[in-house]
Amino acid sequence: MFRKAVCIVMAVFSLSTGLVEASTIKTIEGNSVVDVTPPYIEAESAIIVDISTGQQLYGKNIYEKHYPASITKIMTCMLALENLNMDDVITFSEEAVNIEMNSTAAYVVEGEEVSVKDCVYGLMVHSCNDFANGLAEAVSGDLNSFAELMTERAKKLGCISTNFVNAHGLDNDEHYTCAYDMALIGMYAYDSQPLYKDIISTKKYQVEPTNKCEETRYWNNGHEMILEGYYYYDKCIGGKTGYDVKAKSTLVTYANINGRTLICVMLKAPSKGQAMVDTKALFEYIEKNVTIEYYAELDKLYPKEEETEDVVAGVDDDVNEEEQNTSKAASEENTEKKGMPIILKVLLWLFVIVLVGFILLYIYARYVVYVRRKKKREMRKKRQLEHRRKMEERYKQTRFYNDEESR
Repeated sequence: MFRKAVCIVMAVFSLSTGLVEASTIKTIEGNSVVDVTPPYIEAESAIIVDISTGQQLYGKNIYEKHYPASITKIMTCMLALENLNMDDVITFSEEAVNIEMNSTAAYVVEGEEVSVKDCVYGLMVHSCNDFANGLAEAVSGDLNSFAELMTERAKKLGCISTNFVNAHGLDNDEHYTCAYDMALIGMYAYDSQPLYKDIISTKKYQVEPTNKCEETRYWNNGHEMILEGYYYYDKCIGGKTGYDVKAKSTLVTYANINGRTLICVMLKAPSKGQAMVDTKALFEYIEKNVTIEYYAELDKLYPKEEETEDVVAGVDDDVNEEEQNTSKAASEENTEKKGMPIILKVLLWLFVIVLVGFILLYIYARYVVYVRRKKKREMRKKRQLEHRRKMEERYKQTRFYNDEESR
């Protein structure tokens, strides 16, 4: 409960100080936006968010800290798309190819040259850990600097419980996130990078022979909800899978439900298959119970920034005076609306102050109770020692009198 309160304080702080770069998630009380009981899922944490508005539609332990495993690569992919050209070539270093034995990889060798495009597709389609390292070095020069960049970027996006120490997601006690944060990262990657949408929906990919490998590498996407078979879901756009011993199975999935693009995050599911079954069940639950009218209300509450900018956009130089006045009026109206966030920020800060005050009051009360108990223990111990001293003196006197009489 205390950790959740701290997470909420951090989220509110990010909102009120304007540090959030992407749309923040509008969270809800309880598990769902509708009164119908959602299906039971095996994953320890999960969340579904409407990407267009950032509205949470379902949640389970969304602030609970977990290891992300390979869904870490969503952040790696996003930073690579932002900073590298797809035609650039990466020459793999000794450190980049040094990965954990038996982990998923392309198994490139030192000195092998692979294009950035092949690396980002291999990263997401086959989950290549060595490609993650190669991209990290190409962006930041070394692996540690890239991990710092990942964490810094997560904070700018509004993440409240995320720390990255590598580009691939292999288990590390200091490498963690939560469902809320992964939804934020996944939303921003999807909205900001057009190529990302193609990458996550790619069913098969191949890397042609390189200067160190004579064979073509063929891979199927690890996210089976876009592949024909038992787990196939026709509304699934794509996503990213993850697994490691501590993390268990993790899954990020995008789907088109009732004309809306939704993102679902699963953390610490018992298996990849169960994570996909649970994801499909939640999507079907949302499709059945969240109405088009509800989405229409969301669009009114949270209009896209592009649409707002169009309303107040400047006019051409040759427009008539009436159009200029109309534009000016629209601009003034928009300026008045901008006053609302200031009030909201004040309210948010008041909320933070009150919440922190309650936390400090609770800590002080616990401290007072501790001090009183300590004093009582000391007094009891002192009385026991005094009683023991008196008993010893009485015993000595009695023994002295007995010795006198015997004489």
